[in-house]
Amino acid sequence: MTSRLRAMYQAYDGDLTLCLVLGEIASRNTERFYDERRGLQPRSPNAPEPQLLACNALSISEVTGIPRETVRRKLAKLVDLGWIQKTPEDMYVITDKIGDVFAAFDDSQTYDLMHTAEQISNVLQR
Repeated sequence: MTSRLRAMYQAYDGDLTLCLVLGEIASRNTERFYDERRGLQPRSPNAPEPQLLACNALSISEVTGIPRETVRRKLAKLVDLGWIQKTPEDMYVITDKIGDVFAAFDDSQTYDLMHTAEQISNVLQR
């Protein structure tokens, strides 16, 4: 867990609150694609591109316990970075840019997770 936290700390230049706010936005935006009982839900090839579920500063503040003004500052920073965008209704959605920004990070975290799973499996097989 410590290595993951260290990686997150480095990826967000030490701002773990920014990481948490972005994570909440991404989770909310994509929750319609995932059913906890059935996993990721594939869409049919002819279906229209699904819309992301937007969220606002108040909902992020309520879920995380981070003060709303702090959330607003983090949202402004994320907009400036281009990682999220603000809708006309004062809601927020992730942008495609975060996929490019975090591709290498995601790959390293996936590798680390698979390595950890392999170690756990080895211990359980003994």
